[in-house]
Amino acid sequence: LSKEPKKVTKSPKDKNKTIGIVLVTISVVAFFVLLTSFIPFLNSFLLGTFGLFSYPLFITMFVIGMALINNKKYVMTTKYVVYLSLAIISLLCILHMLFFGGVQGSFFEYLGLCYSKKITIGGIFCGILTAPFIFILNQAGAYILFSLILIVFGALLADYIYYLNKSQVLKKPIVLNNQIPKIEQPILNYKIENKEPVNIV
Repeated sequence: LSKEPKKVTKSPKDKNKTIGIVLVTISVVAFFVLLTSFIPFLNSFLLGTFGLFSYPLFITMFVIGMALINNKKYVMTTKYVVYLSLAIISLLCILHMLFFGGVQGSFFEYLGLCYSKKITIGGIFCGILTAPFIFILNQAGAYILFSLILIVFGALLADYIYYLNKSQVLKKPIVLNNQIPKIEQPILNYKIENKEPVNIV
């Protein structure tokens, strides 16, 4: 009978290290391209797609990659990620519209300008998010909409962080006079006195 070869499965730590190495490599290459324009096509693509947001984006990617390589864990709940992401995206869209200036031309011309202009806050990424609201609600309506989204999810994020901090404080033991309470251990050794040895005949 032939023995089946054992399948070698990677541990979660090995997978995290692999993902971390990939993220760090991508972020380093992206930063090199953005700062030196060594590959003009890639430099144009990154700035056209993400605008100036490329820099904090790849910094965040680098930090996450290094944390995964060093097996550090940052536990974030789904609510926290959703609230934080929507607050950041809404702020990014407001800054993008503010620095882009007035919108002229058609829907697709606006998207083309978001990509070709390069020096924008969010590139075509923010252009795709803001364009429908700009052309439906006009620019003032888009400002109001994204401002409301920022206020709502910023407040939810602050309230959620406050709730987490409060729950952690409640879990801590109360210590009086800066003294750590001592836990008395049960006495396991008992002395038996006045016991004479028993002789077995």
